[in-house]
Amino acid sequence: MQNQQHVIDCHLKISEEQQRQRLRIFARCTLTEWLEIMRMHREFIYRLKNSNPNEDISILSYIALNFALGEHIRLSGTIESKANKVRAKHEKRNRQREQLLRYWSIVRNLKIEQGLSYRDIATFLKKDKKFEVDHSTIWKLWNELETQEKNIEE
Repeated sequence: MQNQQHVIDCHLKISEEQQRQRLRIFARCTLTEWLEIMRMHREFIYRLKNSNPNEDISILSYIALNFALGEHIRLSGTIESKANKVRAKHEKRNRQREQLLRYWSIVRNLKIEQGLSYRDIATFLKKDKKFEVDHSTIWKLWNELETQEKNIEE
């Protein structure tokens, strides 16, 4: 038993808790993900068996499964984290845009009647309304909304 654990530790180089965590992730996977993991498992087990012909196949299978799970986590984690970053960026942008639309009458008044720049409007909103927004966001929304209004009037 001690020898088996040593073989596993030498190959995986991760703690027993991390191994359990990978198995818990495997339990939560969908059928499609299981099949992909088992495909990777097969590839890893062939490599392990060729490089370790005298080892017990059950130990090699366990090691291969952990390798496959690690690869699956690495691949899906990268994709999910990128998607989450993009999603968070769009959500923040949409929240900021909606909040800016609430102050649009003030923005329009400051721009048209008082002739303030977009930077000055952003500073005003930050100081008086406690709403921090970049001047370029105001400019983009201004061009979008005010050009639409001009096109409608013509």
